[in-house]
Amino acid sequence: MKTYLLSEIIGLWERVAPIIPWAIGSDSERLAPLSDKLVTNELDGAGAYLTLNLPQGCTLAELLARLSRQKIGEAKAQELQQAAANSFGVTFCRGSFSFQLRMLIEQIKYVEVQIKDTETEIKRIMDLLDSPIQTIPGIGPVLGAVILGEIGDIGCIDNPKQLVAFAGIDAIVQQSGEFERQNNRMSKRGSPYLRRALYQTSVVAATGRGADPILAAFYQKKRSENKHHSACIGAVSRKLCGIIFAVLKENRPFEKRGT
Repeated sequence: MKTYLLSEIIGLWERVAPIIPWAIGSDSERLAPLSDKLVTNELDGAGAYLTLNLPQGCTLAELLARLSRQKIGEAKAQELQQAAANSFGVTFCRGSFSFQLRMLIEQIKYVEVQIKDTETEIKRIMDLLDSPIQTIPGIGPVLGAVILGEIGDIGCIDNPKQLVAFAGIDAIVQQSGEFERQNNRMSKRGSPYLRRALYQTSVVAATGRGADPILAAFYQKKRSENKHHSACIGAVSRKLCGIIFAVLKENRPFEKRGT
């Protein structure tokens, strides 16, 4: 559910970005310092929705970064300003664009409320399950719920290699007659949701704050072998599958150890 809501909000932001120049105006000089327009109601009421506690003198780049949670920033702002500078000054339909912008922002705010409610419900369910999976570094209620939901009954999995294969993070094996060669690329045959959850967990567990010492050292070892960041995180994910398998199979908390 949360994955679906996040995809919805990303889609809404993709619709918002092209409308901003038309709703505010096509003059690039008026686009750069947005504070004068955002603190007033020149957008037929949309300005009140766009303030969002932004500081005086806020630029277009800062606005996009704030509203998109840092997903859109300086590059998109320059693109919009360039487009506005090379466009005709259309003012007669600005009210319509402002209305559309206001409706999209209202939808985004509504979806954000749904995301918060979904996260609250996920945490409630995970508290009831009392699974030891959340003791593993990098795994919180949301990622823990995804991993548990995708794995299902851990009793159906005999060993960590099966879990690795189910997540689709095992290496591709190429066969031709008696010839067999292992490719370093992931097979990606299994659950994409489990694979993504393992990747996100591995990034935090190996490189984030409070990273696990053993996984962090393993990641650095792979990096010292001149391997790409993604390849190293993939290796951490495979190692993480062994940890998840042991924790769930034995139903015991993860014990952090030193290097």
